Amino acid sequence: MFAQIPGFRKTTDSTAKLAGFNTDLRLEAVTLYPSALLRYALIGVHLMMAVCVTFSLLPQLLPSPSIALGWWAFWLLLMLLLPISLACHCRRVATTQGTLSFSEYGWLLRCDQKIVELDWAEDAVVWRWLIVLRFRDKATRKAVNLIFVADNSSAEDRHRLAVWLRTLLGRSQT
Repeated sequence: MFAQIPGFRKTTDSTAKLAGFNTDLRLEAVTLYPSALLRYALIGVHLMMAVCVTFSLLPQLLPSPSIALGWWAFWLLLMLLLPISLACHCRRVATTQGTLSFSEYGWLLRCDQKIVELDWAEDAVVWRWLIVLRFRDKATRKAVNLIFVADNSSAEDRHRLAVWLRTLLGRSQT
């Protein structure tokens, strides 16, 4: 669940602007590395999905093979799609790295020798152990979700980002 940060207003050109926000205040670059914790969480979620699908289809799989043949094919298809989904998600987690900063130019994500300009998507989760920021790429308008946990950023970077977000964007301690 994402919490909206107070003070943001959605404009007609679909960009989020903060009323009275001082763009002179900068956020020093926060480094983001690939996360093993997120990869393990993805593996756990996909394993739980496989168990849930198996248990939900179990009553249809147990009758005689001629009746349950369609259900077996459906179950096999789902079991083949889960590793494909897991591989796609793990690849995305493994390639998520760079530095995030805020300056007079707005939000910038530097990764792989290129700079991506981002628009704030009005959603953020700011906890001590987790920060989730939602952005949109200005060029492609694709969603960019940045997740900061213990193993993909330093404690100092997460603390600095959390304090900056809570202070300048009016977010209360949660």
